[in-house]
Amino acid sequence: MWTLKGIDHVDHKRLMRMMKERIVDRTILRLIGKWLRAGVLEEGKRIRNEVGMPQGGVISPLLANIYLHYVHYMTRSRGGGARLGRKAMRKRYRSTLIAMNDKLRKLRNLLSFRELHVHLGRVLKGYYNYYGFAANAATLNKFAYAVEPMRFKWLNRRSQRKSLNWEEFQERLKRFPLPRPRIVKGYSWIYAPGM
Repeated sequence: MWTLKGIDHVDHKRLMRMMKERIVDRTILRLIGKWLRAGVLEEGKRIRNEVGMPQGGVISPLLANIYLHYVHYMTRSRGGGARLGRKAMRKRYRSTLIAMNDKLRKLRNLLSFRELHVHLGRVLKGYYNYYGFAANAATLNKFAYAVEPMRFKWLNRRSQRKSLNWEEFQERLKRFPLPRPRIVKGYSWIYAPGM
């Protein structure tokens, strides 16, 4: 059996706040809250836990996964103070880039340039909304920078002859810009009152 350090110190209110960001069904949220407050039986006595995951509970691995969805680390604010930072896991970043490359390869001949542009814009907006939290701007910019050459590569492979050089591609990007990365979630939800 594996153990994860820190899971027995997870604040229930913070975890429930994270859950409310993604789950809107109140019944599910209430059930998760009951699982968290269930406690354990020790020597015939029920001990309630105000913090931590219920060890050995059927829901524990899922809750731990949700809690660890983002990697937490300490960083410095612009003023020099310490603050909690988050960034998306590298594994998810890489897998999303691989999936994006595969999607562009498959759609290159199925959609017109304009349709492909609109589709790619929607995908990028979704990615930026999901991963656009404070302290993750560098990863978002890196992702946007990686998508550009992919798009150029697959646009040039629509036929047997090269259709665009890099300068022409840059001109086309000026006419059809893709959405730029932006931060949509600040630190307020981490440091919200009552947590």
